[in-house]
Amino acid sequence: DMEGVRLISRTTARICAPGLLLKRSYSTATVKPSVSGCCLSEFAERRATLMRQLPPGSLAVFPAAPKSYMSGEIPYRFRQDSNFLYFSGLREPDAVLLVRSDRSTSEKCTSTLIVTPRDPAREVWDNQTVDVAETPALYGVEVSASLKDLKDVLESEIAMSEHVFLDPRRSLPSTTRHRVEQMVTETVVKGSGGIVSGLNRQVDAIRAVKSSAEIELMATACSQATRGIHYAMLESPQGHTEHSLAAIAEFGCKLDGAAGVSFPPVVAGGPRALVLHYSPTPDSPQVTDPDMVLMDFGAEHLGYSSDISRTWPVSGRFADPQRELYEAVLRVQNACLELCTADGETSLSHIQRQSVALTADELVRLGIFRSEDVKGANALANIRRVFPHSIGHYLGMDVHDTPGVPLNRPLVPGMVITIEPGLYIPDSPDMPSAFRGLGIRIEDDVLVTADGPRILSADCAKTPDEIEALISSGRD
Repeated sequence: DMEGVRLISRTTARICAPGLLLKRSYSTATVKPSVSGCCLSEFAERRATLMRQLPPGSLAVFPAAPKSYMSGEIPYRFRQDSNFLYFSGLREPDAVLLVRSDRSTSEKCTSTLIVTPRDPAREVWDNQTVDVAETPALYGVEVSASLKDLKDVLESEIAMSEHVFLDPRRSLPSTTRHRVEQMVTETVVKGSGGIVSGLNRQVDAIRAVKSSAEIELMATACSQATRGIHYAMLESPQGHTEHSLAAIAEFGCKLDGAAGVSFPPVVAGGPRALVLHYSPTPDSPQVTDPDMVLMDFGAEHLGYSSDISRTWPVSGRFADPQRELYEAVLRVQNACLELCTADGETSLSHIQRQSVALTADELVRLGIFRSEDVKGANALANIRRVFPHSIGHYLGMDVHDTPGVPLNRPLVPGMVITIEPGLYIPDSPDMPSAFRGLGIRIEDDVLVTADGPRILSADCAKTPDEIEALISSGRD
């Protein structure tokens, strides 16, 4: 209808106004060969680092992600397996990376990238794929081969190895992955190779510490997510549904170059914010004054994710109880952000414990609990009623990155984590009436450095005054 057309026109005019769009600059200077945002030499060093952690004569096998389909021949947006992408840089399905170290030393290794051969008939319909012969030059590997020769290449590589490590990623079923697993097992059983082991622990330990190139990719993903959240904030007083606010945020991040969202967005109005992973549907309700909106949103850029949460009033102006609860969560977050240091002791587990103690103090100050309620045997259960999730997680290529890294591992420079305290006050008679049904989460992406925390998502409006000023600017 015409009102819908006018709404789209207002939205487009507002978010495309001068100064809101990311200004891009393009350099003509000579740069090092790169792929997926990182230099080829960095991918080679990642492979070498992994092999140095494995015994001499090891073979590491990484299958790519499959192409997945909604129905028939209609595909989903392709997302590469994170480990495969991390070590190869190739963003195509149905491929295999083999990395083998010499029997005499782990310091020397050979990488083979097995790719799907080009099919001119298929390329009438789909994007052109990498040519087998060009793969070494494009991706910095020593050897390339066709997927048609997968069995022969695998058998040959396993025969030259004493230890076989197969990456058992938790991804969608893949015909290529199944073939690789079957071939590796059969070849080893026949006596052509060594014991098959997993790689999660070694790979996660390497991926947990980001390079400068990875940090810049993640900073870009944060910028893209920030753009999307700001667009949603600007539009929230215009009578949108939760679903349309999610669409506006996704539009904003894609307009800024993101491949898409890094996870299904949480966009929850009013009391629905008490559902931690609430997912809006096409028939989701309109967000209206005097409610707030909780948005948990992330963008994906060249395989790297951001994860940011903000909560704001639909009207653009915090009511007194909303502001009071919001500032309590913000104080907890600011204190936890200061803890994100590489002091040799602080870990995510340590920050979690501190966040619970800080939240307990705020709950008493707000009158939500008495002092005795947050001490003693029932203290944790009481606090979990209103703060049921952890303070954060590792972040990188995956939103919940490197699960093999213990949460009690001390933080080191190069790690990226989220800090996301929240308060979710149930509509219960034992809760203060002014706060009932309010759900607030504030989440930022934090780079740990030798000089203290660097907030990669710092540009996203966060204080009540910043949020009110941003939404007010949309009315000018």
